[in-house]
Amino acid sequence: LERAADDGQVVFCEWFSRPTGNFSTPVEHCVWVGNLPANITLPAFKEHMSKAADVLFANLFMEVMGSLRSFALVTYRSEDDARCAVVKLNHSILLEKELLVRDP
Repeated sequence: LERAADDGQVVFCEWFSRPTGNFSTPVEHCVWVGNLPANITLPAFKEHMSKAADVLFANLFMEVMGSLRSFALVTYRSEDDARCAVVKLNHSILLEKELLVRDP
C-alpha cells in the first residue's frame, strides 16, 4: 500500500502484483476501470477482472473516502485480452456497482 498527495487529499494505490525487471507493456494491453466500489479488495477485484483473461498486474487508485475519482488500471497479456475485458466486463456488476471498463 502506498500513499501519494493529490491536491491535499490522500490517495491510496495498491498492487496485487508488480512488474519486475525491465518490463514495458504497450498501452494497448491495458484497460481503465471506473466506478469502483468504495469497499473493493484486491482479491475480489483481481478475481472479477480475470473473468475476461489472465491479468498481469493492476493498480487501484482509491481516495480515502472513496469517490467517483477512484479508478484502476489493469494490464493483460495481449491487446486481444484487453479488448475481451472491455467487451465482457464493461457494465459488469462488482459489489453492487456497475463497473466502467474502457481503453485507457
